[in-house]
Amino acid sequence: MITSIRDRALLAGTFTNLGNSMTTEMAGASGIDWFLLDVKHGSGDQDGLKHQIQAVSATPTASVVRI
Repeated sequence: MITSIRDRALLAGTFTNLGNSMTTEMAGASGIDWFLLDVKHGSGDQDGLKHQIQAVSATPTASVVRI
């Protein structure tokens, strides 16, 4: 993704705030470039965040966390 940013390529992404590792994995497998795990305003918590990060690590999608 860093190369795409440097090349000024168009990147598609979304926010996820459900706090669920299954939806996180589905979003990661959907083909988007990035997504933001919103723990600050979402229904998830920091304990569930670990499972979401583990789920996204199995996909090519980059993730950002907002706490």
